Amino acid sequence: MAWGEYMYNELRDFVLKELLSGIEPEEFDDDSNLLEFGLDSLSMMHLVDFIETRYQINLPDEEIVPSNMKTLNLIKLMIASNLVSK
Repeated sequence: MAWGEYMYNELRDFVLKELLSGIEPEEFDDDSNLLEFGLDSLSMMHLVDFIETRYQINLPDEEIVPSNMKTLNLIKLMIASNLVSK
């Protein structure tokens, strides 16, 4: 499965609707710091579950750290690298 625009939009929608509800899409861009917008450890695990289930990948534990999940662009890179190595 290759990373594509549809997958990216799906990820962005999930983050905005499920994890950062109340944030307007225009307040948020791909390099916005999700931690500053309120992403906490519970939200992060919910996001990991979504990613692993939806994209059928297993993210290595050592990659599930705040520095890799700080922005949508970083999350996208993490997903893409795991899709390639699948």
